[in-house]
Amino acid sequence: MKTITKTVLYLQLTALLLVTGWAAPATEKELPFRGSIQAAEENDLQLPTVFVDASGSGNANHLGRFTVTYQLEVDFPNLFGVGPAQFIAANGDKISTEIVSLGFLTEDPAVLLIIDTHTITGRTGRVDGATGSFTAERFVSLVTGLTAGIFEGTIIVNKTK
Repeated sequence: MKTITKTVLYLQLTALLLVTGWAAPATEKELPFRGSIQAAEENDLQLPTVFVDASGSGNANHLGRFTVTYQLEVDFPNLFGVGPAQFIAANGDKISTEIVSLGFLTEDPAVLLIIDTHTITGRTGRVDGATGSFTAERFVSLVTGLTAGIFEGTIIVNKTK
């Protein structure tokens, strides 16, 4: 029985060494992600909810010029919304995010300050495998539906050596 136990133990240790010793170590590299965004929003008010459908464009490092679409379901009394977004680079690379959005009143009653927190949920192309998050600060006109702002955060890229 001792010989069988030793043999099983040696086989387990050998397998562990082979897997950890020969596998290419994965590393994560944090990259700053920042840019600007401008879009046109269309709102469908169905109190107490506002459904926002938007499309626009922008420019960001690690993505270049891009188009963006997003949809938000906003609880109007609290100015709190959630929804998906998709950023598509000129070369077809894509970043999909889930947005948590919070609106704030400004001195101008026709303008809101919007803080969007984006969590990356999908990606393709040169950003394939990336994770991370970023925060957008933008102003939106309640009269025209136009919005513009900046964003900044981190993309974490998994690299294999």
